[in-house]
Amino acid sequence: MKKALIAAVAAAAVSAASVFGLVVVSAGVIATTSEDAVAAPIGPSAVCTVTVDGAGTTLTGVQLGNFQKAMAVGASAGVPERGHIVMVATAMQESGGRNLASRAVPESMRYPNDGVAAGDHDSINMFQQRRPWWGPGGVRDGMNLERAARQFYGGADDTPGIPGLLDIKGWQSMSIAQAAQAVQRSAFPDAYAKWEPLARAVVDGSSITCQDATSGATGPWVAPMKPGTYRLTSDFGPRSCSGCSTYHNGIDLAAPAGTPIYAPAAGKVIYAGWMTKPGNIVEIDHGGGIVTRHLHQSRIVARVGQVVTPGQLIGYVGNTGQSFGAHLHFETRINGTAVDPYPFMKQKGVTL
Repeated sequence: MKKALIAAVAAAAVSAASVFGLVVVSAGVIATTSEDAVAAPIGPSAVCTVTVDGAGTTLTGVQLGNFQKAMAVGASAGVPERGHIVMVATAMQESGGRNLASRAVPESMRYPNDGVAAGDHDSINMFQQRRPWWGPGGVRDGMNLERAARQFYGGADDTPGIPGLLDIKGWQSMSIAQAAQAVQRSAFPDAYAKWEPLARAVVDGSSITCQDATSGATGPWVAPMKPGTYRLTSDFGPRSCSGCSTYHNGIDLAAPAGTPIYAPAAGKVIYAGWMTKPGNIVEIDHGGGIVTRHLHQSRIVARVGQVVTPGQLIGYVGNTGQSFGAHLHFETRINGTAVDPYPFMKQKGVTL
């Protein structure tokens, strides 16, 4: 059996030459059928289109990067192309190809993850595996995407008695949906079938085009709310107050609930959803290692993978999560480190 070589570093930038980040993913880039097929890693800031029968489906670099990681695990175990198709179809049905935590999982143990599942059960990761699958390390093992992939394919040996794909006798003669169901044992066994065409296209890789959404994010910066609609209530840095953190990683801008919140610059939405302490939160990657975070929203408008422009509506001020009144907690981060938004925004020509 031929074993593919798959480079699966999801955080790496797309390496092909491009104009404004446009990359055509050529045949064999994600495919696992050739001994010489080496994947070009798709970065998380990419927004990609997978074309199936003339129709395009949008997937983010995060989703495709997760598939690459899982396929690299499968390739190392000798999983054939059909097994990767089963994996992608399963992941699309269970999580949309995202490494999801559960609301039942403590926030401190959710990372790295791509969001929180809507339900409150104990299902986690890209395959929404439940507790018996997690392994001796519990949540931390279960949220490890590579280990979850080994578990799906049948390569994890720390949870005996739970069969993966390669453990299912005759799986290669089953339909894609039947093979997925044999592993997952879902209450909706027919649901996997609709993802087969997309899964085949993802594994083949020849009909995928990607654009780096942050490659052109060097335009103007604006305030996250219109001037005159907010007032500062808490600065960046050390603070002391009952029930709040001792170090404030952003600034609090108080405003009536429902006040519009805007993207402060061009970029791509990398998170839009719920976290326990931040409540409803939107995170935007502006390129160059710069990320802004917008916490405690009453309602989110932005969606993950969306490319936004300066001043575009992303949500509304609220009082969700660990919050003591309607306000926007606004953060600016450089390479993962929180910096004071005031001087940062001033350097961008914006006075808050």
